Amino acid sequence: MQVRILLFMDHKENCRLLAQWLAEHERVLVAGSERDLEQPFDLCIVDGATLDRSWVAIEARKRAEAPLFLPFLLVVASRQDEGAHARQPWQRVDEFIPLPVEKAELKARIEILVRVRRQSVELKRRNEDLEALVQALGHDLRAPVRIARRFTEALLDDERGPLGERGARYAGRILSAVTDMETLIGSLLDLCRLGREEVRPHAVRVRPVVESCLASLETDIQARGALVQVSEDLPAVQADTFLLKMALTNLIGNALKFVAPGTCPAVSVDACRAGELCRIRVQDNGVGIPAEDLGRIFEPFVRLYGEEDYKGVGLGLPTARKAVELMGGRAGVDSALGIGSAFWIELPYAAGGEP
Repeated sequence: MQVRILLFMDHKENCRLLAQWLAEHERVLVAGSERDLEQPFDLCIVDGATLDRSWVAIEARKRAEAPLFLPFLLVVASRQDEGAHARQPWQRVDEFIPLPVEKAELKARIEILVRVRRQSVELKRRNEDLEALVQALGHDLRAPVRIARRFTEALLDDERGPLGERGARYAGRILSAVTDMETLIGSLLDLCRLGREEVRPHAVRVRPVVESCLASLETDIQARGALVQVSEDLPAVQADTFLLKMALTNLIGNALKFVAPGTCPAVSVDACRAGELCRIRVQDNGVGIPAEDLGRIFEPFVRLYGEEDYKGVGLGLPTARKAVELMGGRAGVDSALGIGSAFWIELPYAAGGEP
């Protein structure tokens, strides 16, 4: 698709020369007034006089386009002029080019700015698609799943006799599949919603967050007869409380689940220093992870073990990593096959929270 370049310049001769050259490759529009900024374009080239006169309108046009990136390229009289404009307290333009304009340099800068413009457009489209997916998951898909659950439960409660043993077994399988679908939808919604709200890092004491995670997982802990130990001296870190709880809940939940048959889970949560960061570790006595799979374990829908052995949809670890990365941290794992794993997240210490 041809790029639309708007020339908004007081220097008529420079504008004419640029229009003549650019028209060989792109669609060129020439602005006669600030009102012309309202038309669609992919890049605007301005000169110093125009910028000084119309910077309010230029800034308003850029704000109106947000969150899309709308680039403005400033033609300056010399490289010495670049610093004067760059020191301004507001962001008026996105790139500079000095006179006399070198065609190769101008072409390169236009290509870079337009490429970023197109990427921002594509990102906006993908975000809109994601928004549509979230809406579908939250409403359109959940409704028929709820109906399937309601009627299947009614069949099992009220019609078990007429259904017979085989019918009851089939209805039980339907109910199990509905439960799996509900879990998948909930997990996908959690992953999609991450990052949609503003991340608010602040000083967070880790131990109360871990205790809240354990309260959420109490049913699993009791059902599996798990032993969970939490270090007394967990520090305070710079984090978002909601995201930290989501990450740790998924890591602890995995530690409870992935143990050998007949083994009671033993999980410990502690912390140590990793350079200037705090490393929070969730260690288990689970089945472990093969060395060749360590690099992909945090990818969505990766399942190393069969559904018949361990229930799940493969979104717990990707959700944990995304939550940590949104806080500016990172996540990883150390594991020994057949012995256990130590999943960890690293976040900055809160002020005064270092051990």
